[in-house]
Amino acid sequence: MMEAISTNVEGDVTVVTVDGNLDSQLPRDLLQTIQTAIGRGEGKFVLDLSGVRIINSMGLGSLVAIFTTIANSGGRIVFSGLNKNLKDSLILTKLISLFEIADSVADATALLKG
Repeated sequence: MMEAISTNVEGDVTVVTVDGNLDSQLPRDLLQTIQTAIGRGEGKFVLDLSGVRIINSMGLGSLVAIFTTIANSGGRIVFSGLNKNLKDSLILTKLISLFEIADSVADATALLKG
């Protein structure tokens, strides 16, 4: 399985799309991608997780680190495309109350622009 992270800037919103399992190297690469974007001055993010099939504690930790990194830089992030497994993991760990979540990238982008 190919794991990948892609970014697309739409106006003042950076959409980061993850395709793969958030359980090994991918969480570190994802955090690095976000840190690089912040370094370029980007501050509004949509994290599209519709391509994530599996997440473990390392992946959950990376989502917290990403949220914290963006918040500490004065930015904002909305998570989108969560499947049932990912949503259940966020509910179980009570992280669901920490994150802004939208059903789709379009909905998440609208939240950031609104």
